[in-house]
Amino acid sequence: MQMPRRARLKVAGLPLHIIQRGNNRAPCFYADEDYGLYLHHLAQLAAKFECAVHAYVLMTNHVNFLSGLSPKRFCSFPQAFACRGATCA
Repeated sequence: MQMPRRARLKVAGLPLHIIQRGNNRAPCFYADEDYGLYLHHLAQLAAKFECAVHAYVLMTNHVNFLSGLSPKRFCSFPQAFACRGATCA
């Protein structure tokens, strides 16, 4: 039996390191255009949810980014981004 994950520590003003992986660590990006589409969605959602993206790394099977999240939008941004990625695949 797995234990639930510990709640994230949310401290105003501190950025969060967010990691997104493909299912079973499968590739997230198959062509150069996929990287561009991901960055396009990242920019759109960061503006919509009032989040600053300080840095990002796009790897074949995962993405890391450092984001300053608006406290009122903390849960919405990563969730919306994950859902949008799932619909694009």
